[in-house]
Amino acid sequence: MLKRILSSPKMPYLVFHIPTLPYIAWLSLKSRTPFFYTACNPITPYHGGDTTLKSEILKHVAPEYLPRTVHVDRNKTAAGAAAEAERAGFQFPMVAKPDLGERGRGVVLVRSVEELAAYLKACPGPVLLQEYLDMPYEIGVLYCRYPGEDKGRINSISLKRMPLITGDGTSTMEELAARDQRMRLFLRKYRKKWGSRMDEVLAEGETFLLDFVAQSGRGTQFLDSRNLINDKVAATFDRILGQVPGFFLGRADLKAESLESLETGEGIRILELNGTASMPLHIWDPGISSAKAYADMFAHWRHIYNIARRNRKLGVRCIGLREALTYLKNHFSNAEANEAIEEPVARAL
Repeated sequence: MLKRILSSPKMPYLVFHIPTLPYIAWLSLKSRTPFFYTACNPITPYHGGDTTLKSEILKHVAPEYLPRTVHVDRNKTAAGAAAEAERAGFQFPMVAKPDLGERGRGVVLVRSVEELAAYLKACPGPVLLQEYLDMPYEIGVLYCRYPGEDKGRINSISLKRMPLITGDGTSTMEELAARDQRMRLFLRKYRKKWGSRMDEVLAEGETFLLDFVAQSGRGTQFLDSRNLINDKVAATFDRILGQVPGFFLGRADLKAESLESLETGEGIRILELNGTASMPLHIWDPGISSAKAYADMFAHWRHIYNIARRNRKLGVRCIGLREALTYLKNHFSNAEANEAIEEPVARAL
């Protein structure tokens, strides 16, 4: 019950984390700094108040595990950016996302030069353009490896159930979405996004994806899939992520051709690699109790603390108060700017 209330879409996202704050405060006292977590992943330094670009992290992942991607400056023309994408091997529709951002803010599927032009004009910073991958599985894998160890572990796997509706030949898209317990919470967002299209009737068997960004706040449901964890999966992510310098704990958000891809590595494409700001997505599964969800969150923070402690012994330093304040100012400024990106693109439809 507690988890359901605190994780409601009507609640601010950070409210969910309130029960973990006493434990984080205790870890801060033990660390003698509230910013102990900044020593966990040296690949994402906060020093100087800067945040790390997505492209700076993904460049350490082998290309065969990534979607085709181009990095473009926001001042580049849409035609020039589209030409770069074509040279990289992909065309419209393509995914546009801020190179500096998180939680799906500002991530848009652009289908034309006009939409891309609106996006580049609205985006406050550099942009990543990625090929759109129509693959059957979208998955979150939380990887953890301690400094000095060759092998890591998988602490969480979650399948992402996207807000996909299937037509029956008589019901409107809004009526179809309203029948789903999860999707009906986001009807207002879908109406704002799709407008009069929500009144359309889908043919029997026809499918429509209401939002392609796999975020809880946009209608995606996360399913506990830890039953998929085994030694082969751990070995796959040791191979993919274990060689990323300074990366010890974080979540790979990826698409896969099959569930077996997690064991073989074939057919995996990592969309993003998130650090300590990520969390074990399986706790959002409706079948996970509040007690179990927060117990797993405490375990997650315990790993962050222990890894950071080892790294500090190796010379990695935590940020100070001034750097933290600068970082937070930049972070919230970017988040606000990224939130405003989608509307100009929608007007270009």
